[in-house]
Amino acid sequence: MPRKMSAGWTLTKYFKFGHIPIVLRSYEYVLHVDSSAFTARNHNNYIVPELLQLSKFLLHHRAAELIFWKHPARTYAIEEWVRTTHRFRLERIQNIRGFARAMTYRFGCTAVSTVPLFEMGLFVRKVCVHCKSYLAFIDTFRALLAYGLRRDQNVVPLAVLGRHDTTFRDRVFCCPKDSRLPVPEQGQMMNCIVPPIPLAKESNASLDDPAFFKAAEASLDCCPVPIKIKGRIVNGTGYCGSHIVLP
Repeated sequence: MPRKMSAGWTLTKYFKFGHIPIVLRSYEYVLHVDSSAFTARNHNNYIVPELLQLSKFLLHHRAAELIFWKHPARTYAIEEWVRTTHRFRLERIQNIRGFARAMTYRFGCTAVSTVPLFEMGLFVRKVCVHCKSYLAFIDTFRALLAYGLRRDQNVVPLAVLGRHDTTFRDRVFCCPKDSRLPVPEQGQMMNCIVPPIPLAKESNASLDDPAFFKAAEASLDCCPVPIKIKGRIVNGTGYCGSHIVLP
C-alpha cells in the first residue's frame, strides 16, 4: 500500500501538515493559500478572505482552531475519493479501498459516509502545538504516507473526525464559497458555520495506528466507498461494497 512519492511532494505536505515552522510560532493564526490563487490561471477560483474581515471573525470566535471553506462541487469526502480515483486517476483504487476499510473499522460506516469535504487550497489554522487541530494535521501527514494517498483533501476530513469530540466540535468552522463575488480573489467571512462533523468514538490513536492499518487489508461487511448505481453515486452506508465500481 505505501506509494513512492517525490521528495518535493513529501516536503510540501510536511510543511502544510506535518509541523508548524518555528518562524511561525509567534503568530496566533496562519492563513494557508495555495500559490495558484495568485496566478492568472486560478482554475479553482480560490476566494481569499480580506484580512480585516478575517481578523474580525477571529476576534469574535477566540476558540476557533480551524477554518475551512466549503468545496465548490462536492459535499462529502467519499465523493472526492471517487472523483480523484476515477476521473483524475490521482489515487490508486487499492489504496483508497484500503483507506476506506481502515476508516470504517475506526469510525463506522455512517460517520465515514457523512463526513463533509473541505477545500484544502485555503484554510486558517490556529498556531498551537497542544491543540487538537495540530494533532489532526499531524495525523493527515502520517496517513498520507502510510496509506499511499496523494490528495490531502481525501484525508483531512477523516483526521478532523478522529479528533472531533465535545471539546473540539465548536472550534472548527466551514465557510461558504461565493464565486459570484465581483473580484474572485477577495471574499468576506459571511455565514460561516460549525460543520456537521459526526462525533468520533473516544480514541487517542492516529489514523495510521497498526490496528486500523491492519484493517485496511481485511474484508469488511460494510465499506463506505461510494458505489455508482445507474450513473448516481450512492453512499456506501447500508451497502456491502468493498470495492470501487469504475464508471
